[in-house]
Amino acid sequence: LNGASIKMNAVLSEETGHVGGTNFTVYREKMSDTGEVKRTRVNYSGSRKEYVFTLNEGDYVLTAVKGNAYTEQKISLEAGKSQRVVMNLNGANVKTTAVMADGKADTAGVNFTIYRGVPDEFGEIKLKRVNYSGSRNSYVFTLNAGEYYVSATKGNADVRQKLTVEAGKAQAVKLNMNAAYLKTTAVMSEGGPLVGGTNFTVYRETPDEFGNPKRSRVNYSGSRKEYTFTLPAGEYVVTAKRGNATTWTRVTLDAGAAMSLKLDLSKKQQ
Repeated sequence: LNGASIKMNAVLSEETGHVGGTNFTVYREKMSDTGEVKRTRVNYSGSRKEYVFTLNEGDYVLTAVKGNAYTEQKISLEAGKSQRVVMNLNGANVKTTAVMADGKADTAGVNFTIYRGVPDEFGEIKLKRVNYSGSRNSYVFTLNAGEYYVSATKGNADVRQKLTVEAGKAQAVKLNMNAAYLKTTAVMSEGGPLVGGTNFTVYRETPDEFGNPKRSRVNYSGSRKEYTFTLPAGEYVVTAKRGNATTWTRVTLDAGAAMSLKLDLSKKQQ
C-alpha cells in the first residue's frame, strides 16, 4: 500500500490532557501555475477525541480545530512508519454568564460575543467578531490564547469588557448587565381592563446643542397587549399609543429591578 497511519490527538496546552470535540483534517499542498500554494483536503475526522488516518507516504499538513482554537503542523510520512501526533491548540475554555445587577442570579436569553481588536489602515482598533453564542443562559467558548473582548447583550442592555486567555487555563466570566426589566401594559381608563393593540415605545431624552430636550427612540413593542423591555439602568420616557389615544410618562430604572408600568390612555401624560 506504500502508506502508514497517523494517530492524532489534541491538547489545549502542554500541561493538559487530550480533549474531545476536536476536528482533525489532513491536507496536501501543491504549487499552482501562478506560484500560489493551494491546499487540497485529503480527509477529516469529524468531532473526535482522537482519530487514525491511513495515508500514502508523502508530505501533509495537519490541522486541529476545537471551537475557535486552531493549530496546524506539517509532517512527512514514510511507508510503514506510523506516527502519533499530538496537536497543541494553545487555547482554553471560557465560560460566559451574565447578571442583571450585582448579587442577582444568572439571567437567560443573553447573546454572548467574542471579538478581536484589529487595527485598520489608520491604526485604529476595530472589533472583529470571532464567535457568538445565540440566546443562552451560559456559553463556553474555546479560544486560542490571546487578547479578546467579550460582550453580553439582552434586549437593549449591553456590556463589553476585555478578556485575556491563557493556554490551558479555563476561566468563568460573569458580565454585569447593569440593567432592569420594564413590563408595559395599557388601559383605556382608570380601573379598566388591559387592552391589546397598543404600541409601546421607550425613549432616551437628552439635550440638543441649545439645551432643549430631544427624544431618541431606544426600542418599541409593535402592537401588543403587554411588552417587557430589557434596558440599561437609567431614566426614560415611555409612550403608549392605541388608535388616536396616546399617553406618556417618565420612569427611572434601577439595576436589577423589574418594574411594571400600566399606562392610562385617557390621560395625555402621567
